[in-house]
Amino acid sequence: MSTHLKYWPQSKGQTGTEEALQNACAMALELKGVVFYHCPNGGNRDAVTGAKLKKAGVKEGVPDLIILSKLLVIELKVGYNKPTAEQVWWLEKYREIGWRAFWVNSLDEFLALIEE
Repeated sequence: MSTHLKYWPQSKGQTGTEEALQNACAMALELKGVVFYHCPNGGNRDAVTGAKLKKAGVKEGVPDLIILSKLLVIELKVGYNKPTAEQVWWLEKYREIGWRAFWVNSLDEFLALIEE
């Protein structure tokens, strides 16, 4: 696709971090001019900040990428990781309202989904 994506491991058996996959997927969407966003729910925060965010409406398990122009949400995982129960719940909720909702473990799977 682009030399910008070369930093994500491509060969079989290689895995990168979820952050690296997130960055590669975001770059791919940017290069295609796709309307999307990432809700940064993850990360370590102190208790006060966590409480403030929860009060403001931050929800556990929201998919990593919300792709408005394709009515598509994608949860990103690397290696053999799978979505949590909360992440599965969100994917199901999106499907119920007519969106396509998936989880992927690789950049190749991601690129195939956004090409559909």
